[in-house]
Amino acid sequence: MVSVIIPNYNKARFISQTIISVINQSYRNWECLIIDDNSNDNSIEVIKNKIKDDCRFKLFINKNNKGGSYSRNIGLKNCKNKYVLFLDSDDVLALNCLEKRIKFISKKEKLDFAVFPMGTFYNKIGDSKLIWNKFHGNHKIRFLKHDLPWHTMMVLWNRNSLDKINGFDDRYLRLQDVELHTRALINEFKYEICINSVVDSYFRIDDVRINTSHRVFLEKKIKGVTRYVNDFSKTLINEGDYYSIKYLKGPYFIMLSEIHYSYNSKKINYSDKSILISILQFNFKGSEIFNKYDLLILRFYNFIKKSNVKVRGLNNFTKKMLIR
Repeated sequence: MVSVIIPNYNKARFISQTIISVINQSYRNWECLIIDDNSNDNSIEVIKNKIKDDCRFKLFINKNNKGGSYSRNIGLKNCKNKYVLFLDSDDVLALNCLEKRIKFISKKEKLDFAVFPMGTFYNKIGDSKLIWNKFHGNHKIRFLKHDLPWHTMMVLWNRNSLDKINGFDDRYLRLQDVELHTRALINEFKYEICINSVVDSYFRIDDVRINTSHRVFLEKKIKGVTRYVNDFSKTLINEGDYYSIKYLKGPYFIMLSEIHYSYNSKKINYSDKSILISILQFNFKGSEIFNKYDLLILRFYNFIKKSNVKVRGLNNFTKKMLIR
């Protein structure tokens, strides 16, 4: 009934716990496809050791590092079941996750996907109270402005629906699930949210998720945000949805505030010429969705942030002024 697809890159430290959470599922009718993206740690050894006695697992190894989207698509092309769950290799499923999700979606008629609440953790389940279950508002608009209502493993997909939109866009090295979910919503996929459900999956909060330097991580994210905005600007224009285009200012602003946070928390520094060049390129001037008034607001925001003066509510105020 369900295929669990796990892309992995250098997560030998965590993937055992992830695999065990799949093995321990109360629902037994599953297959699990693990796609290793040319890891250079001992991931392969760890994976093989954990799955050797269970024929429901299949391991694929990329000859070169291709990224999460490419790896997930390998899993999608090789899976056999009606439903698909994408699980990151450092996250964990609750014991009844698959059972509950299959029971929910199988009672609904012709759903393209269903969404379920997700918990978070640092080192062990229960050490974080943050729950991802805020499903209010217009979900398409929320994705466009990067106010994300759900995450990758919160979704159980109908495999045929994923095939209709050709799965993940492997050009994206960041915002991979954001792009997929936005595309599904723009294509008016039929979905339901299991609103009153108990948490059935757990997202790991850990800086180790970043496998490269923080500077490289930011540069890739900048490219991802720029591609996302450009792609969906064109899509919305082609559909005549000029109203929604203004919300694409959200991802740009979130990215800018993340850059400033990285400087203030000393994850990167102002002497790093490479990231400074990226910021200059990421100066909003190349995007037609910003007018002169927006650029004035952003210049003022940059000035305040670089001066290290703390202004309460500055981020929310600036975002509201941009998306008005």
